Amino acid sequence: MSTLLLALLAMLGCVQGTDDHTALLQAFVKEGEDMEGVFDPFKYAQNMLKLPHKPCDCLWWSDLYASKKVACGDALEANQTAGICKDFPFFEDSALFPIMSHPFCVNIDVSKNENKATKGTWCYVDSKCSSLNGGKQVNADVSYKVCSPLKDKSLGDISPNYLFSMGLYMQEKAIHEGKKKFGISFPTLAMAAYDWAGLPEHFISLKEQDIKVGRKAVVGASSEHETWQSNLQVMYKKEVWEVSTSPKCVSGCKGYLKYGVDNKWKFYFNNTD
Repeated sequence: MSTLLLALLAMLGCVQGTDDHTALLQAFVKEGEDMEGVFDPFKYAQNMLKLPHKPCDCLWWSDLYASKKVACGDALEANQTAGICKDFPFFEDSALFPIMSHPFCVNIDVSKNENKATKGTWCYVDSKCSSLNGGKQVNADVSYKVCSPLKDKSLGDISPNYLFSMGLYMQEKAIHEGKKKFGISFPTLAMAAYDWAGLPEHFISLKEQDIKVGRKAVVGASSEHETWQSNLQVMYKKEVWEVSTSPKCVSGCKGYLKYGVDNKWKFYFNNTD
């Protein structure tokens, strides 16, 4: 088991005396993933914290919401469905965006549609940023910009193993701090990161559609169903993930994270557990 994984498991219990950003960065898991050619958000975000902040650098989402500089819904979150700013019906504190502890761009359109009206990603930036690319000023302190694939990094650049490891950490941290009573919606996280591919929901699964996956992961329909949210499938290289209450790699991976009966996160190998 790697040092990073041990750090993740330790931090999921309690984060004390550690900077929130540092804790998040240490939570990324490399176990079980072929890292050749994979974007490393750990190194990227770590470097961002070391370098002087520039006006057009994406701001950390949770910091902005917590500081009241913006409210969730002040910009492009306003047009999204339940699970973004608003909770799912009957599930208090189930919204994703208020606890997103990261500086990455997210999808403008978080919908289950291959032909989205508005494609691309966005993030909040300092109001001094002059390269908004179609974005707008929100208030005296903050603007939002449409991100550039050549200049900015988005959640879609992150492989599923990294993305869901980050989600697991954010979930447990928020529960520990009393900000959430329920787990986050991992399907919502996948939709905020990846482009939809293939048929709409309730047909056949993404894997059964023989979708050709390029350099980035895609999200699509699943044949599985949960009680309070739709299952989705994520495909990346040879990996197939079932994403519901918790994410699980069902094929093509060396392993995956899972919450065990002993109330601890464990890394399971070979998809046999």
